[in-house]
Amino acid sequence: MRNPKFVPYETIVRATSGEPEAIDEVLRHYGKRIRLAEYAAALKAQKEQGKEIKPGKKTEKKPSIRAQLKADKERAAQRKQARSKSQDLERS
Repeated sequence: MRNPKFVPYETIVRATSGEPEAIDEVLRHYGKRIRLAEYAAALKAQKEQGKEIKPGKKTEKKPSIRAQLKADKERAAQRKQARSKSQDLERS
């Protein structure tokens, strides 16, 4: 009695010895499982690197360089005003 979920042991032995027909049969039978295992390994590697990507969600849009420069310029101006105020208070 042969179980349809598994490839016969003899076929696996022939595939490991390098017989092309046996390799094709094993790949046809287990191809989907192999692809799913590779996909799971890739997701695990991404998660370990901190690049978790959720399906269906877009990545956040980064602000433009011009907007960043403008914001930095405004922050610098505020700091300069705060410094000048503190220096004026110290002098008084």
